[in-house]
Parts: sequence; C-alpha cells; structure tokens
Amino acid sequence: MSFDEREALIMPRGELAGRAEEKVATGTNPLSEKGLLESVPCTPVLAVPGHEVSPPKVLLPPPHFPRRAELLQEWDGRVLAIANGGKELVALLRDLTVPSNPEEEITLDMMEVSEGDRPLVLKGALFYWTIGYEYGPGGQLTRFSRIRFRRIPSLSRRELDAARQEGERLAALFGYGASAGDK
Repeated sequence: MSFDEREALIMPRGELAGRAEEKVATGTNPLSEKGLLESVPCTPVLAVPGHEVSPPKVLLPPPHFPRRAELLQEWDGRVLAIANGGKELVALLRDLTVPSNPEEEITLDMMEVSEGDRPLVLKGALFYWTIGYEYGPGGQLTRFSRIRFRRIPSLSRRELDAARQEGERLAALFGYGASAGDK
C-alpha cells in the first residue's frame, strides 16, 4: 500500500470516534466546524484502511495547588553531648507546640541533621526540630522532619564576663540585688 492510499483522519476520543472519518484539510477539526464537536479533543492521525487507529492518550497535568505546610510538632533543642563516636547527638527538647509538656532528653542519629548543619552540632548548640506535612504544587502530601541549627554567634568567655560585670555595675548603681563582692 502506498502512502497515497492512506488518508489522514481526525480520530476523536469517546463516543464520537465513528463520526471522525472526515479528511483533515487544514489541521482543524471538521466536526467542530459543523458544531458536532465542541469540547472533545481530537488528534490528526494517519489511517490505514482495514486497521483501526486510536489517538494517543494524553494525561493532563494535575491542577495547581499552592505549596503549604502544616506543622504537627515543634521543639526547641539544646545539644547536651555527642555520642557513639559522633554518630548520635543527645539533646534536651522543650515542646513549643504544648509548652506545658516537660522537657525531654532524646538521642538523635546524626543522619537526621543536614550536611550543612553538621559542623554546628557542638555541645550547647541550639536548634529547632519541626515535624509536619508539606503539600506540593500538585497536591502531593509529604511528611517531613526538619532540624535547623541556629546560626547565632557564640559569645566568648571574655564577652560574657564583660556583660556580667556591666550588669552587676548597673544593678549596684540602681540599688538592685547583691553586688559582686557580696556573693
């Protein structure tokens, strides 16, 4: 069979598949022009006589949903120790979701901490731990656990001592509390 014997047809999906045996002249859907087909998408295909050809199935992208997060639990943490040869950290957690809950001591695998934050994991370091759901742009639901270490500069012993002395000086000046010599 030569190419000339083939006819280019429009093959709409659904119930109107049998009506679509009109030739494609301009690349438009002749059934739409006649008001027979308004919302059914059609695909031009080459038809071989005696063989039924279906148009390819096209999956439409899911509707767009805005990204958002729903927090389930949030803690404030302080590293107490590095354990198990640096593979774990021991921390004291304070519940930010239900502040009346008592503090908890926990052990976390160091793999829970992002690589960028691992150099910050030192005794006394402060961090936030958040658990929740994240809804992606396609509506995909993902549960997450994020640990973020605070990036506030540490004060040196000298800076702490200077601040303490200034506080004691001001307290004595205004007559509050005991002076440094009364301890």
